[in-house]
Amino acid sequence: MYELNFLIKAPHSLKNMKITLVNPPSLMQKYEPPLGLASLGAYLLANGIETKILDAEALGFPHDKIYEVLKQQAPDFVGVSMFTYNRFSAFKIAEAAKKIGARVVVGGPHASFTPTEILTDIANIDYVVMGEGEVSLLHLLRAVADNTPLAEVAGVAFRDGNKVVVNKSRSLVPTLDDLPDPAWQLLPMDEYPFHAVMGSRGCPSCCIFCASPFLWHRRLRFLSADRFINQIKQLLKTYGKKPVHVKDDTFTCNINRATRICERIISEKFNIEWDCLARVHPIDEELLKLIKRSGCDKIRFGVEAGNEKILKTIEKNITKDKIRQALDISKKVNFKSIGTLFMVGHPGETTRELEETLQLSLELRADHVGFAPTMIFPGTTLYEIAKKQHILPQDFSWNKQGYYKAGFENITNDDIPLFSTETLPARVLEKTAKQFYVQSFFTRVFDCSSVRDIRYLFETGLGVAFSKEENKEIILAAFKSKLKQQPRLYKKLWGFVLLFIYLLKAPNVQKTHLFSFIRNFAAKPGKPN
Repeated sequence: MYELNFLIKAPHSLKNMKITLVNPPSLMQKYEPPLGLASLGAYLLANGIETKILDAEALGFPHDKIYEVLKQQAPDFVGVSMFTYNRFSAFKIAEAAKKIGARVVVGGPHASFTPTEILTDIANIDYVVMGEGEVSLLHLLRAVADNTPLAEVAGVAFRDGNKVVVNKSRSLVPTLDDLPDPAWQLLPMDEYPFHAVMGSRGCPSCCIFCASPFLWHRRLRFLSADRFINQIKQLLKTYGKKPVHVKDDTFTCNINRATRICERIISEKFNIEWDCLARVHPIDEELLKLIKRSGCDKIRFGVEAGNEKILKTIEKNITKDKIRQALDISKKVNFKSIGTLFMVGHPGETTRELEETLQLSLELRADHVGFAPTMIFPGTTLYEIAKKQHILPQDFSWNKQGYYKAGFENITNDDIPLFSTETLPARVLEKTAKQFYVQSFFTRVFDCSSVRDIRYLFETGLGVAFSKEENKEIILAAFKSKLKQQPRLYKKLWGFVLLFIYLLKAPNVQKTHLFSFIRNFAAKPGKPN
């Protein structure tokens, strides 16, 4: 029988234990509550452990401030959430925790797939919790408190002298309803621009660039519709009315469940705005109409590529016809914002296939379009491919900095490798993604044909704030090209009106750049009509 240890009396050895869970600063964005830490916190609280959460990301705390907070709280354990993009920040927090005499445990997707490497290289980290963390973390704390053998604790890795021991994985919680609601009370809820809920763990797809299939053992589990609805109610009642972000990998993968949730939101008159991620298949007009009527104003589709062969290579299990159908239905339903997300630089991809990706994005004309170079993460099939094809250096280590420098503003992160090949090296992938953003932007400017095109200009815009000098040429080339390709004078003039309005509302860094290249363009002789 699976033991959850939820709401059972904690042993005496745990009653005086204190733990602080930390969300490391990395992107420094007040984005959304870290639901993974909130779920861990709730589970530990339910089992009698004094628990705090420090969301240094949302609070904007630098590492010296985090050290001061930890010193003041004096926890026995510090737990750190580790993703690939924030791993070096997590290492610094582990160092700070050691200075105050705490034991350090890390968990999260990155740590789950690199336990041996972390414990071998990072002396400040004592334990790694792998995969689903609630039960494993509790059992780890209990074993340490009772001084019982750690080898018996499934789902954790630790050091035994100079040897790293990686225990067997722990079975997943059979039903998510067995877990308590996230401990939102431990978070700085006023700092987040919207609420976040998660109604499932796992994904039905096995895309080669994603670690989800391996993190969740290729299983998909759901929180019941009642619990999901009650969590939204609790958030709205306790922390006020805000937009709600549904963090499920794919909200629409179970149509019957999605239908029940939307019907409840409507019947109970939540009157909220919310958003979600969806797959282009399975999906139908009836479901999307219901989703829209329940208050969902933003829906995002992971498309990833515009070539059928590449879609098969990355095991996306969708076709271009399915993509077109999903976008057509979504436009018919008239969501406030429809998004399409693309990746640049898949295995076997060439410049010809990349051009197909651009053309498909232009054809779909979503309100929001994202382009990003394909990044490599541990635990993915793509990582194994990269190793076999020697795309990563021979001495590559996830725990060493300096291999890769982010060259794509606000999209890629330092020290996350791109799927860089001789045909499409990293610098080409980054430049291509930027060109796609800019070409999409000026296509909408000088061929504006609907309200959706105007929405795109003010939602996606240039996609990223091109603050580097090297990007001026990319912007100028696309501007000239799209202006010249438009044969209708009235559309050119309307485009300049839209560009002027965009300039008034664009971020300052984009205003500076756009004004700069327009001045340079106007000053050059022989400019196109």
